[in-house]
Amino acid sequence: MAAHVAPGGVHALFVDEEELKIVRMNTSTPAVDNVTTLEFHYLVGRTTGVEYFTEQHELGVFSHDDYVSAFEDAGLEVEHDPEGLMGRGLYIGRGS
Repeated sequence: MAAHVAPGGVHALFVDEEELKIVRMNTSTPAVDNVTTLEFHYLVGRTTGVEYFTEQHELGVFSHDDYVSAFEDAGLEVEHDPEGLMGRGLYIGRGS
């Protein structure tokens, strides 16, 4: 289950099975120079113990026009589905 990540928010996903518990929590920063940073924190619990680790993702933030231009510059016809597979939108590029 995915959710749109709003800058400055806090988000969490959970797995709750009998012998496995997982929490993924993250925060995000507002974009600076078209880059936003997501910091993920994980807790993975098993009957043998609990592990904790983190990872940081830097994501480019682009406008609709930026995406369309990139596809067209690559020689592709572009189609945009504003809903997409997960409610985040989807760009489809096709070669001629």
